Amino acid sequence: MAYVLAMLRLSDTMTEGVLLKWKKKEGDKVEAGDVIAEVETDKAVMDLESPEPGILRRYLILEGATVPVGAPIAIIAGADEPIDEILSKLKGSGDAGARPQTAKPPAKPAAPATPGKPAAPPPAPRSPTIPPPPPSAQAPAEELDNGRIKVSPLAARLAAEHGIKLDKIRGSGPGGRVVKKDVEAAIAAGSSSEAATRPSPQETPIAPYSQKEKLLDTGDAYEPGESIPHSQMRKFIARRMVQSKPGVPHYYLTVAVDMENAIDFRGQLNKALPESEKISMTDIIVKAAARALIQNPRVNSTWTEEATLLHPSADIGLAVALPDGILTPVIRNCEQRGLLEISRERRLLTQRARDRKLAPDQYTGGTFSISNLGMYDIAHFTAIISEPETAILAVGTIRDIAVVRGGSVVPGKRMDITMSCDHRVIDGAVGAAFMRDLKGMLEQPATLAL
Repeated sequence: MAYVLAMLRLSDTMTEGVLLKWKKKEGDKVEAGDVIAEVETDKAVMDLESPEPGILRRYLILEGATVPVGAPIAIIAGADEPIDEILSKLKGSGDAGARPQTAKPPAKPAAPATPGKPAAPPPAPRSPTIPPPPPSAQAPAEELDNGRIKVSPLAARLAAEHGIKLDKIRGSGPGGRVVKKDVEAAIAAGSSSEAATRPSPQETPIAPYSQKEKLLDTGDAYEPGESIPHSQMRKFIARRMVQSKPGVPHYYLTVAVDMENAIDFRGQLNKALPESEKISMTDIIVKAAARALIQNPRVNSTWTEEATLLHPSADIGLAVALPDGILTPVIRNCEQRGLLEISRERRLLTQRARDRKLAPDQYTGGTFSISNLGMYDIAHFTAIISEPETAILAVGTIRDIAVVRGGSVVPGKRMDITMSCDHRVIDGAVGAAFMRDLKGMLEQPATLAL
């Protein structure tokens, strides 16, 4: 029996999705559970599966379209089963046309000509969303932007339109980014094979930790004068921040932590570890925060209108910066894990976040969050609580400063940490006790190995 496949809700916060790629063609046979399409949600790129068997008879939208949850996207039916009546109903309801369509913003009329000036040409039409480069277009690790080739969306779209392979183009933009002029040069050359090539990509392990963790390439990925369409992630972040900041009574507690012992402790541990397994300062902070959360259970909580839920385990989310937003993968049961296990899980989840391959249970259900901007040399900042959690810790850089010891001024290393607290749950003394315990553990980190 023919049925209309609708956009499914692939995460608990999803209201719409971008259909990035059809995985089945019109006319293909599908079984229940077969992956029909690849969809960008507010948190990850996920597979959309067919709930029933049949033949994929008709696409109702094209790749790149933004579709509300519940909206029709395809018709699945028997090979000879008529679908004209379904199409007619969909067309009459405004849900679909005779063929798939994507909504495009209306072109702005050209500005009226002024004396001595020709009228400005109308802007080129833009798609509502810009799908990422295909997975086959890979580049060496030093030229990747969070796992993908560094390329501006305009260049990526131009390359796709002309069948140019991005891995055959040497970018001239910042950090080797492929920009519009690079693609135009490849088109002018006649074929992508005539463009300068990169060496063949190789499978690489997760990058090991270094003293300065690899920074997110925050350079502008867009061409000057181009508007930036909102990704599903950016829309979700906007909604959550607008709800959280005015809706939660934030207050802030800051302490300066003496990090000399923590630096020595990490150095001693890393002497015994291979480069790919080395412990980061973030791992030490996560472990210390987990211990402090168990000692201060009101901080390890979530708020509901009926009760405050105190959690038995420290499930800590780590903010991971992406070019179009932030994901917060969750390391679970941190109080029970050793530093090496936390480090391995952090690297794995961070890589999956950058690849937009996190499963929903890998980024939901956290009890506390940490945002670390120390690698950007940010000394101090405050973060916004992610509801229904009741606190988030903002971590600054480790600074060389002059400190007084025994009446003498000596060099020291200090790190500012600031906790944003939900005053509905965490009173000032409760938050202060947590920060005192966390500071003590970071200043005497050998206790974390017990």
